[in-house]
Amino acid sequence: MGEPTRAQSDNDRLRELIGALMSTEAQLEEILGAGVDAVLDPETGQAILLRQAQAELRLLLEQLPAIVWTVDRELRCTSMQGAGLAACGLRPGELVGHCLAAGLPMGTSDVQVREVCRRAMEGEPGDLIVQDAGRVWQVHLEALHDAEGEVSGLAGVALDTTARARAEAELRRMHDELEGIVEERTRQLLEANDELAVAGEELRIQNDDLLAARYELEAERQRYRDLFDLAPDGYIVTDLAGVVREANRAAASLLAVESGYLVGKPLAAFVDQRDRMTWYLHLHGLQAGEEGAGPWEMHLQPRTGEPFCAAVTGTAAAGADGQSPASVRWLIRDVTAQKRLEAERDAEHARLQAVLSSAPEGISVVDDQGRLLFVNRVAEELYARPVPVRQEYESHAGLMLCYPGGEPYDPRDLPLTRSALDGDTLRDVELDIVWPDGQRRSLLVNSAPVRGPGGGAVAVFQDITPMKEAARERELLLAEAREARRQSEEHAALLDAVIASMADGVILYDAEGNITRTNAVADGLLGLTSAYKDMPLAERSRMLDTVDAAGQPLNPEQSPAARSLRGETVQGEVLGLRALGSETASRIWLATSAAATRDGSGELRGGVTVFTDITELRHARDELEQRVAERTLDLQNTLEALQVSEERFRELAEN
Repeated sequence: MGEPTRAQSDNDRLRELIGALMSTEAQLEEILGAGVDAVLDPETGQAILLRQAQAELRLLLEQLPAIVWTVDRELRCTSMQGAGLAACGLRPGELVGHCLAAGLPMGTSDVQVREVCRRAMEGEPGDLIVQDAGRVWQVHLEALHDAEGEVSGLAGVALDTTARARAEAELRRMHDELEGIVEERTRQLLEANDELAVAGEELRIQNDDLLAARYELEAERQRYRDLFDLAPDGYIVTDLAGVVREANRAAASLLAVESGYLVGKPLAAFVDQRDRMTWYLHLHGLQAGEEGAGPWEMHLQPRTGEPFCAAVTGTAAAGADGQSPASVRWLIRDVTAQKRLEAERDAEHARLQAVLSSAPEGISVVDDQGRLLFVNRVAEELYARPVPVRQEYESHAGLMLCYPGGEPYDPRDLPLTRSALDGDTLRDVELDIVWPDGQRRSLLVNSAPVRGPGGGAVAVFQDITPMKEAARERELLLAEAREARRQSEEHAALLDAVIASMADGVILYDAEGNITRTNAVADGLLGLTSAYKDMPLAERSRMLDTVDAAGQPLNPEQSPAARSLRGETVQGEVLGLRALGSETASRIWLATSAAATRDGSGELRGGVTVFTDITELRHARDELEQRVAERTLDLQNTLEALQVSEERFRELAEN
């Protein structure tokens, strides 16, 4: 019943299409025949280009999956479009002006077709099926009318229904085959029914035995059910397609569903997408006859919550024949906590490996037989040869390990071997390692046994060669320093003797102006006490009433000591001062010289000031200057008296 309905629907669509095309073509011909290129849209008032619309219509017809044509009353082609022309080896418009047999582009001249065309000319639309060159066309014809309503020709549309016709033929063939199969199966069922009747009698005879066995089986099944439901791990039984038949409480709890929910559901729905292909591969292996698969790890997706990692084991259960599998039993164990512990252990192991690998000391680990299990990068570099991993401890003898005195170690006495074999803990054991080229390195070894399963020992090697070399260099430097100190003390003693024997005052100070040494002359002249010596230079200068040779107050920054620390050299400059700023003390006058002291590299180290007491000389000079001044005044007075006398004598002479 479906096929006629589809054909009728296709015919209806063809009629609607032809009607729309005929109406559009008639309107276009009417408008174009009047020589009108455009009309105004009555709603918008915009111009509608008719020739453009005709071109668009032609483009539409060229894209139709069919053939659309028109003929006049003499069946001469007036237009032909459609993508179906290619199936007939034609081009659009190729047959325009030619007479088409019976008005069809397929070229048929069947009497029935001509009759359909005749009825179409009379106004009765016609439909028919045309077969040509192995193709099947469904054709619909309708009459074309001119402006006066007279029939001016035909319009036709042909749809290529070859594929559908072939499908219908195939369906009919399959229908016939199916009927034959049904008849054959019916005959076989009748025969089987007879056989079942015979077997039924035999079954009734065996019924009593089976009934007794059934009670025993039910009891055994109940025991199995109790064990199945109360098992701590998840148990699921599926058919060979993976559909759940049974599931215990633990499985339902793991998958976050109610008891009984899993029955009838595909187990694959609860396998995480990333592991689903792996699960199918194992299922296919069990379907193919493998006895078991797993355990393997995969992620299961419960109905609610996040996926979890499970260890899954699949076992095929034989069917009634005892050979081919009939179902699959799945054991599911949640290993999320175990995986977390393993991940933490792996992370801890990775961190330990990173620490051991990056440690600046060499680290070696041996088993309980003294065989090397692990060496880090530093230890491997110290080995300077292929590391004898898992070899007997005697192989260490090839390393040329010696006592500090040069005596070779017995492999059995090596610290790492003793810790592994005897359980000794050795600390700060010094040994030397000698390479074939004679290079020697000193090592400081600490080793301890590993307490626990497996035993063994671990040793830490520290290369102390640079430390020993540094110690030797330090001893040399200390010896040089002691010698330099001795010489410096000798120089200081000589300097103290020279300074003490000088008649002039001497003050030595460092680069910050702190007094480091004075002689008795300087202490006596300046009244220097220990407290005064410990004062900074600027504070000491403020406590001194200092003037220059002319008696003008002197800025502390212009003192000879301060100038010497700036790199100047002062020669014999006269200063007057009152020691410690005492106003009652008399001023003393000093002839001062100052200069900076520098080390061997020219860097400023401090300065020295030498001064001589010239107070008496200054006083004698002052007295002499006073006498000279007084004598000069007397002479001036005498000279003035003589001048007065001379004036009087001149006056007397003139008179």
